[in-house]
Amino acid sequence: MTISETKIQRDQALACLILAVSITLAAFLAAFGEKDRSEIERAREEVASQERLLRVSAEVFQQNQDALNGVVTALENLDKGNKH
Repeated sequence: MTISETKIQRDQALACLILAVSITLAAFLAAFGEKDRSEIERAREEVASQERLLRVSAEVFQQNQDALNGVVTALENLDKGNKH
């Protein structure tokens, strides 16, 4: 087999692979139609909502942590003041 025949076979195999992937994708899209797309979009929106809630919770947690640190510092200062 010559190099040109090998290249032709390689190109044909690649073309067959691309065709197979295209057919698979078309079948997938046909199986999961518009209804599933809307469900996927709704799931994305829910994930985005959960991410926003997570960010807000992280901010509130940090605020609470800062407040707790302030209280701990105040109590430590009171304790030091009572010992003197």
